Amino acid sequence: MKLQNSFRDYTAESALFVRRALVAFLGILLLTGVLIANLYNLQIVRFTDYQTRSNENRIKLVPIAPSRGIIYDRNGIPLALNRTIYQIEMMPEKVDNVQQTLDALRSVVDLTDDDIAAFRKERARSHRFTSIPVKTNLTEVQVARFAVNQYRFPGVEVKGYKRRYYPYGSALTPRHRLCVENQR
Repeated sequence: MKLQNSFRDYTAESALFVRRALVAFLGILLLTGVLIANLYNLQIVRFTDYQTRSNENRIKLVPIAPSRGIIYDRNGIPLALNRTIYQIEMMPEKVDNVQQTLDALRSVVDLTDDDIAAFRKERARSHRFTSIPVKTNLTEVQVARFAVNQYRFPGVEVKGYKRRYYPYGSALTPRHRLCVENQR
């Protein structure tokens, strides 16, 4: 004959399980509510603040000089033109070893001691995190050589600028002024 030991109370265990499941469900519901409230706060309430911060990280205002017009004389001969000049600029804060970078640039763009001295002088005068010219008036060959080796020089880049060029030098400038004044 088999004795039945009934130590288990199935109704009490079932009620305990339901209570635990209900507490777990309410905890998950509460945490989901906190998450949704935080998401609402970030996306709706503080949207403009974070959008401004994001744009400040992404958008960098760089002043660009306007292109000056070509000046012709009355016969259509150009007296003043714009020429693009290239220069290598370095931001020393983005370069690990400035001296080593300058030494490596010597062979790539024919950097001279005068160029390095001018760079050091300009670096002493300039503000932090500004680009400092290393060598100006680069030829197209030097620009091409640097472009091929640019991966070796983080924090160094080539920038192009427009410069005024007078094909006849200053020879026509006073005469041109006299012609304009005589026509008035």
